[in-house]
Amino acid sequence: MRITAAAAVLSAVAVSAHPDPGAKLTKPPVHPNLDYLEAGLEQYLPETSYTLHEWNNGYIPSECKKVVTGGVDSGTNYNPSDMQIFDVKYADCGDPWVFCHHRNSNASIDTMARQFGKMPIQMRQWVRHVIDLPDKGRHARATRWT
Repeated sequence: MRITAAAAVLSAVAVSAHPDPGAKLTKPPVHPNLDYLEAGLEQYLPETSYTLHEWNNGYIPSECKKVVTGGVDSGTNYNPSDMQIFDVKYADCGDPWVFCHHRNSNASIDTMARQFGKMPIQMRQWVRHVIDLPDKGRHARATRWT
């Protein structure tokens, strides 16, 4: 009985901690620049081998198109025909990830696939699409479609 009560309290706290998970962030970052972490991550996270297969049919996933064209308040407005779409399959998983890569991106598709493959599969499993656009800064965005 004690465990059930504790679990109920913890779940109530967890739910109340995020009243609107889709709301914009209002707090400043803990640290404004996380570049100092890059060297350690590069050195200690192992690489996972991968294969690339480019889509040559002119299709683009609707979720990628929404972000690329600014349809989800992403602040972007690119031409979908400038995107290259890849299936990236890693040695530790049977299912590929879809990468939407802009031809003028600062990073190559190989760099993107290699970096993403360094994340443990337990983290990668929560990502549906990787979208790579030209940008002067470096950042990530999580978008939730309903």
